[in-house]
Amino acid sequence: PPLTEDWDKDLHPHRAIIKNGKLYGRGGADDGYAIFAAVNSIKVLQSLNRPYPRCCIVIEGSEESGSPDLMYYIDKLKAKIGVPRVVICLDSGCQNYEQLWMTVSLRGVFIAELKTQLLSEAVHSGDSGLVRDSFHVMRLILDRIDNAWTGESLKELTVQIPPSHVQYAKDCAECIGEAVYTQLPFCNDECVPQIPECKQSKEKLYELVLNRTWRPQVTVTGVDGMPGLKGGNVLRKYTTLKLSVRIPPSMDPQVAQTAFKKACEATPTPFGAKVECRIPGHSGAGFVNPEFEPWLLASLQRASKTYFSGKPAQ
Repeated sequence: PPLTEDWDKDLHPHRAIIKNGKLYGRGGADDGYAIFAAVNSIKVLQSLNRPYPRCCIVIEGSEESGSPDLMYYIDKLKAKIGVPRVVICLDSGCQNYEQLWMTVSLRGVFIAELKTQLLSEAVHSGDSGLVRDSFHVMRLILDRIDNAWTGESLKELTVQIPPSHVQYAKDCAECIGEAVYTQLPFCNDECVPQIPECKQSKEKLYELVLNRTWRPQVTVTGVDGMPGLKGGNVLRKYTTLKLSVRIPPSMDPQVAQTAFKKACEATPTPFGAKVECRIPGHSGAGFVNPEFEPWLLASLQRASKTYFSGKPAQ
């Protein structure tokens, strides 16, 4: 949904508005801008009479739904597309507007629906003490797969991070400093990032970057079996959570899903509860950028320094 009420008073999701030199509007960052950026990049070269190689622009409209049709058309058009020397994907972000940024990895993702149940029907909460609430069971199952304090996940969902990507994280943290986490809209000044010591020491900032780019993380995105604040004094039958699970860029989603489901449903379950972990169809593999060829890296650095007054690419 456009969430119109959450936009600033002078902005609107369905109107393109330039404010302080930046374009605001729904799709302006992810991913409606892509076709305009791709076409204009070629147009600029043409206007400057600069030579450029053959360019093939592929636009799809279902990225947020998992790109179910993309590979069909890539295969169908492969004769026209040919074998590219460089592929540039316009679907990422940047940490500031002061230099050129490149995404060197992207985590994979899958969705899980985790259900815990102790009762065949709801009973009055006056019976609490005789039986645990299904949400308490849920808390214990979540502890199996996610450390609530650190975000550390299953060992089976972790991989060895390549040294070059550890260095990328350190370079990024060195470049933007505390903005690694201060860019987030914390609700007050007392809130701290996932690695609390990063608020006092900059030496660990790169670990936050690795958390966001290489380490598995679990996010609760939906709930079922639980009413809103008008709920009565009832011990409910079950609790179901919808989970978004980010996995390392190099991990096979099928392997990750199998390990995740196995850990959730492992017996004995807390209080002998019925625990089900359903994995719907939607999942996406991650991406690890191959090492840059010297000519390409040199070209990117030259472009960044030329356009951004000497600032190197990151």
